Amino acid sequence: MSRTRRREFLADVGRGMLLASIGPCLAEDLGLATAAMAAEESEALSFGAMEPLVALMQETSVDRLLPEVVARMQSGTDLRQLVAAAALANARTFGGQHYEGYHTIMAMAPAYHMARELPADQQALPVLKVLYRNTHHIQHCGGRANETLHEVETAALPEGKPAGEALRELMRKDDMTGAEKAFAGLVKQSPEDAYNDLLYLVQDDINVHRVVLAWRSWALLDLTGKDQAHTLLRQSVRFCVSEEPGIRKHGSQDRLRALLPKLLDQYRLVGREPGSKPAEDAWIDRLAQTVANSSREQRAELSTQERNRRIDALEKRVQALRAEQSKSEAALSISSSTAGATKANKELGRATTFNLGDVKVALPDDRV
Repeated sequence: MSRTRRREFLADVGRGMLLASIGPCLAEDLGLATAAMAAEESEALSFGAMEPLVALMQETSVDRLLPEVVARMQSGTDLRQLVAAAALANARTFGGQHYEGYHTIMAMAPAYHMARELPADQQALPVLKVLYRNTHHIQHCGGRANETLHEVETAALPEGKPAGEALRELMRKDDMTGAEKAFAGLVKQSPEDAYNDLLYLVQDDINVHRVVLAWRSWALLDLTGKDQAHTLLRQSVRFCVSEEPGIRKHGSQDRLRALLPKLLDQYRLVGREPGSKPAEDAWIDRLAQTVANSSREQRAELSTQERNRRIDALEKRVQALRAEQSKSEAALSISSSTAGATKANKELGRATTFNLGDVKVALPDDRV
């Protein structure tokens, strides 16, 4: 290989590593995503009969979205279809690797269930709000020009170990392509089993977003149908793999990844039914105080020690203690930030408004 060719090769490698690390949205903002690179992407995802509605969520400018959605509702499109289309648009655009993107998709199932609890003439409001937020972020990232998810081939995992463990090994090696292909194969066999295998990745770190993204993506299958399981659940695979370099860099999870298997074996908890021994008030208070003021490792040890007791009351007491701490911290924060709160209230007052029947809807530009 000539020196010039070698330099070109290394430049391409460096460029690819940079784009993979910063994601498609920032790459677009910095002008690094080129048409040539887009042409090299795999085949775009398509959602069959749902595709027109999904494309509407990605391609419609945010100022035109809500009137268009209301017109669709008046023509017979229901809230379930709208939320399903928004979830697929979000997944196709962000793939679980955009902070605002995955927070938005995590709000979709709750918004739909909130809607069902409201009077009929107000049910659209929480859904419309999350749809607005969704399209706002999609448009900010360039819409369909910068989609993250594309078609992916399936690949079999090696035999001889549970699928979840093999998938986790690919994650720990930071092998996005291998993990994606393996997970596609697992979903094809059984979405339910694939979700259980996915949890091996989720529980490998304490980041709350891993838990909520997987859980809410699974909940959205009630709206999209199980045939969209791969699209929604692969977001969590990508999230977990993309987090791995940072975890390795800081080494923060080495202790956790060694400690939890040790405790499960030491206390023989796998497959064991919880105990039913009553928890006395004094014991609850003493242990709650200990848990609230212990290190992560100590809390894990205490939790496994008490796993075979009935400790619902303990969990409630710990939550109460932490709520008291949060209130104290919030009171201190509020007393020192009156000016900031005033500014925030003014910001929240800026809203997009439109009429839905006899109801006037005010939608802050980027809030759920």
